[in-house]
Amino acid sequence: MINSWYSHFFLLLIKGGVIISEIDWIGGDCFYKSAVIFCEIFGVASSKIILREIYAWEKCKLGDCGKIVAGGDVDKNKLKPKGKYPVLANALTNNGIIGFYDDYKHTSPAVTITGRGDIGYAIARETNFTAVVRLLVLKPKRYFDIFFLENSINLKQIYIESTGVPQLTVPQISQYEIPFPPLPEQQKIGTFFRQLDRLITLHKREVLEKR
Repeated sequence: MINSWYSHFFLLLIKGGVIISEIDWIGGDCFYKSAVIFCEIFGVASSKIILREIYAWEKCKLGDCGKIVAGGDVDKNKLKPKGKYPVLANALTNNGIIGFYDDYKHTSPAVTITGRGDIGYAIARETNFTAVVRLLVLKPKRYFDIFFLENSINLKQIYIESTGVPQLTVPQISQYEIPFPPLPEQQKIGTFFRQLDRLITLHKREVLEKR
C-alpha cells in the first residue's frame, strides 16, 4: 500500500474517469488539496477515501516559475537525421523530435510545451536541445522539478478559443497558475510519475508483442 497522500491521489488520477468518482471541492485547486475518490485500485470495492491532508502549497504563475521562450524556424541546412542534440517541434509523435543539430540552443533541465496543434502538452527534457516552430520552452528556477512541472501543466488541460489556427503564446501560458509544494515533495511526485510512465510503456510493449 502506498502510504503518502499524493501517491494515492496521482495514482488514481492516472486511471482518469474510470476510478475517480467525484471531486470534493474544499477550496483552492481541488487537484492538489482534496478529493473524494473510489479506491477500487487498492482492493476496497465501492468505498471512498477522503483525502483531507491539505498542504499549504504556494501558487505560482508559470511565468514566475522560470523563463519561457518560443522556438524559432528550422534551419534545414543544419538539420540531420541522426546526431547528438535533438531538434524539437510541436508534434506528439517521436517525443517531438524532427531531427538533430550539432549544437543546441536550450539547456536541460527544461520543460517544453506545445504551442500549436495539440496545444498545452508538456514534456520534461533532460538533454540539451533546440526548440523550433513556436514550441514553448520553460527553463525553471532551481526550486522547481521538471517532472512535477510537466504533470502539473498537463493536468491544466489548456484550451485556447480561436477562429483560426489555435496557438498558445508565451504571454498566455505565463498566466496559468500551478500550486507547488517544497522541492523534495515535487521530486517525490515527479519520480512517482516516471515510474508509472515506465510501467505503462512496458505494458503497452507487452500488449503489442502478444498481438
